[in-house]
Amino acid sequence: MLEAEIIARFLNVNRALLNQVDCTMSGSTCTLALVLPDGSGNKTMVFANLGDSRAVIGARRSENSPLVSIDATIDHKPGIPAERKRITDSGGWVGVIDQMQKRIMLLEDSVDEGYDGQNIHFNAEFIDSDSNPSFAYHNDILRKTARVFIPGSNLPGLAVSRSFGDEAVGHLGVTSSPEVTFLSCSPAHKFIILATDGLWEVLTSQESVEIVGQHADADGGARALLDVASHRWQNRPPYVYRDDITVMIVQLP
Repeated sequence: MLEAEIIARFLNVNRALLNQVDCTMSGSTCTLALVLPDGSGNKTMVFANLGDSRAVIGARRSENSPLVSIDATIDHKPGIPAERKRITDSGGWVGVIDQMQKRIMLLEDSVDEGYDGQNIHFNAEFIDSDSNPSFAYHNDILRKTARVFIPGSNLPGLAVSRSFGDEAVGHLGVTSSPEVTFLSCSPAHKFIILATDGLWEVLTSQESVEIVGQHADADGGARALLDVASHRWQNRPPYVYRDDITVMIVQLP
């Protein structure tokens, strides 16, 4: 019942957004975390996710054991087989950009997001990418990132398969319906990290949990994550781009 209510609220938010803002080529991810009493004296953690923001739990198996990370959500990437199937079944393209050759390369059914670039079907026609072809490193990153395209176009090149907005591909399988998960809350669970992909692009879930664990308060942990992630972006070729980094820490009682 709660899952259906959360999904309905997400869909309502998306409809309201499309009615008020031009979201043809823009959108947003969303990660929601709730900690609710279950009626028996215990608590349940509820997570709902759209896109590639992520919720991660920091946990200890015992008081003296090291912190371990538990991914509470799945990053919605177009290269995930189930996500790609929904998009292609709706008529969308899922592929990668090769800006050096100025073309879109469509993913084959047998290819997952971790492919090495060898098992790719090259689309017959060349499509301009409108990107600077001088960055060989950036091109390598693009070739590893599955994206959603309108058939016959290089737009929008969306790197997530679920989102608010992104109206141009809403009819092509990019949905605002979240995945909802439920986890029983236990004393082993110490905190939750909610963050955008600007953090997860340069830090693993485990690294992030260990950094937060070095700080006594949530604010200190969040600022430390921002500092480390910002530094890594600054030292990442081609040194001219940093994704948005938004972090929230929730300490669990």
